[in-house]
Amino acid sequence: MYIGIVAGESSGDQLGSEVIDALRQRWPDVRFVGVGGPQMRAAGVECLYDSSEISIVGLDGLAQHVFRILSIRKSLIRHFLRDPPDLFIGIDVPDFNLRLEKVLKLSGIKTIHYVAPTIWAWRGYRINKLRKAVDLLMVLFPFEFEYFTARGVPTVFVGHPIAQLLAPSLDDTSWSRLGIDRRKEIIALLPGSRPSEIKRLGPLLVKVARRLNDQRPEVQFVMPFVNESMQILFHAEMKDSLKGLKWVETVGQAMEMMALADVVVVASGTAALEAAILARPMVVTYKVSWITFLFIKCVSRLQYVSMPNYLMDEPQVAEFLQHRATPKAIASEVTSLLENENKRLSLERSLQGMKAMLRKDTSETLADIVADLTAGTNG
Repeated sequence: MYIGIVAGESSGDQLGSEVIDALRQRWPDVRFVGVGGPQMRAAGVECLYDSSEISIVGLDGLAQHVFRILSIRKSLIRHFLRDPPDLFIGIDVPDFNLRLEKVLKLSGIKTIHYVAPTIWAWRGYRINKLRKAVDLLMVLFPFEFEYFTARGVPTVFVGHPIAQLLAPSLDDTSWSRLGIDRRKEIIALLPGSRPSEIKRLGPLLVKVARRLNDQRPEVQFVMPFVNESMQILFHAEMKDSLKGLKWVETVGQAMEMMALADVVVVASGTAALEAAILARPMVVTYKVSWITFLFIKCVSRLQYVSMPNYLMDEPQVAEFLQHRATPKAIASEVTSLLENENKRLSLERSLQGMKAMLRKDTSETLADIVADLTAGTNG
């Protein structure tokens, strides 16, 4: 069996590698060709392009990269029409994948889109594009299944892979080697996985740390980076501003660091959901360029940006976005969670049911879906 697969962003790369591992359990000889990152390459994808080449946040960098992105999509269309796969799986990046999926579907290739576009939040007109582009939509959240099914899109809730993860832990030797004292307060700071996030949120989180350090001199800060390049970029931006802070960095180990923390300060996105799965008290922050922010304000129906607030009975995760994302405001909310036990425990209790809500045998579900869509070709 031969499957085309295209994923953008580091989160899509992670999901893509999990899809590959799940399908290889049933079909060891399956071949994957398309677009991915380091994890998908390691899983054996024949990458025609890297996922970083098709990933853009909002309007930031759009003019600079749009022609390259369009060229990549045209190249992929030519490749898959010339050498048709038994199935195509597009993971996230809907602005890139939906057009690709539509062309392939019209040519007779079965198409799956994995990770629903946030049509329920903004740009609702895309529902028509989605219907025309996919044979099946695989969604991560239960409310998305209800939304898309009601609008005529064949949809399956496959669960969220994060909910399958075991609670992370490191032994005492590991913590000691990192220089972390578990008897003292620990704040985890996660500025995001993209260069634009590191540049915008990195300085903000350092200023938050400075404020907290002035108020609570014994507090410790941990910052896990998604990879070494983001760590290098962070230090290039920060230069000497970290001096005097009790600061521990890791590459990877994000969930271990969050599990250890008393409070997590996190960029909205996958990491906020990971903190929720771990039931850790958190504060969410995010910044984009002003042109992107104004565009989103005009077209969005979003009340919140972090998924945990949509999954709880009542939203409780504080969000500090754009002009509200100030060191004073964020540090004040972190202090409130540290000092107000009732508030902290209430938030933890609200988050504790999230893992069960999102948990499903994702690998088995994926394999069954692929078997149904490729019946007769997957021997």
